[in-house]
Amino acid sequence: TAPLGFILRRTTAPLEWMGYTIPAGANVGVAPAVAMRSAEVYSNPERFDPERFAPHRAEDAVHPYAWAAFGGGAHRCIGMHFAQMQAKVFFFHLLTRYRLEPLRDAPPVRWKQVPLAAPIGGVPLRLVPLAAS
Repeated sequence: TAPLGFILRRTTAPLEWMGYTIPAGANVGVAPAVAMRSAEVYSNPERFDPERFAPHRAEDAVHPYAWAAFGGGAHRCIGMHFAQMQAKVFFFHLLTRYRLEPLRDAPPVRWKQVPLAAPIGGVPLRLVPLAAS
């Protein structure tokens, strides 16, 4: 899901979208999480499937805004590359030390979207230390 459920922008020129004319100066709300869960873009969008981003599938490359967790265009977050690097470092250290196991009989994870996307009550996982080699 997108970290920000809603992004506000203002049009600088009139534009046509899906048969509607949006005038210059109009406030427009964009919901990246909607596009990022679109069945028109992603196969089985509600399923956790990191392989959809793998080079052999690259579902996120179908459209420049199919995956817009950091916004897009001129307003793309300047911290995007740093945040992605931090995530890779964190998961490298986590996954080289632990195996993640879902807790049995745990209820499905529910999400809140405002003000930031986050699981309600956490994610029911068990960290199992990997055997030392």
